[in-house]
Amino acid sequence: MPLGTGEVSQHLVRVFTRHCARGLLISYSGFTEPAVNTCNEALGRMIVVLSGLEEIVQLLEREDNLSDFLRSKVRSAIIDKDPYHRVYG
Repeated sequence: MPLGTGEVSQHLVRVFTRHCARGLLISYSGFTEPAVNTCNEALGRMIVVLSGLEEIVQLLEREDNLSDFLRSKVRSAIIDKDPYHRVYG
């Protein structure tokens, strides 16, 4: 079952209370559209990115660079206002 607004909101509150923190939320089952919208709204106050576990697995299988992967996701969150940018597929 995809993570919903409740689970995502709990994480956002934890991140928001830490000065200059950024959030990364990884889900095996994905995210609901309202959860993605909640993260999109939070981008005005903090940087938060979402990732599916399958992306992390693909990153490891390809032996790609984790820093480049995260940089791409953060860049998309900041510039495109897309917290759920998919690097792989």
